[in-house]
Amino acid sequence: MARSLITVTDEENVETAMHVMADAGVSSVVVEPDANGAWGILTKRDIVTKIVNGDRNPATTKVGEIATRPVVSVAAEASVREAASLLSRRNFSRLTIEEGGRVIGMITEDDIFSTVERFGWSE
Repeated sequence: MARSLITVTDEENVETAMHVMADAGVSSVVVEPDANGAWGILTKRDIVTKIVNGDRNPATTKVGEIATRPVVSVAAEASVREAASLLSRRNFSRLTIEEGGRVIGMITEDDIFSTVERFGWSE
């Protein structure tokens, strides 16, 4: 139950990224690789803490200035248990999903909860 990949670039302003997030009904977007090839993530929490609390203008602040890099990913073939374990160990609420060195999606705590609730849990 991974989420599809919604991306923005470093050069887009945060205001545009906020509209992308709102239109898609998501709380985060993946930021396309920077010049070093590192993927990033931009979350609502980043916007609240780094833009609103930081008294920065989202219309003039670039995504690349506040995105978190590098992302923490789980392999596409990882089990729900493995994803849950990584989320727990890192105290994150979401992970990107990677295949062949490329981010292909995202999985959240809510996705894991929904999967277990819907399909049950087997040891």
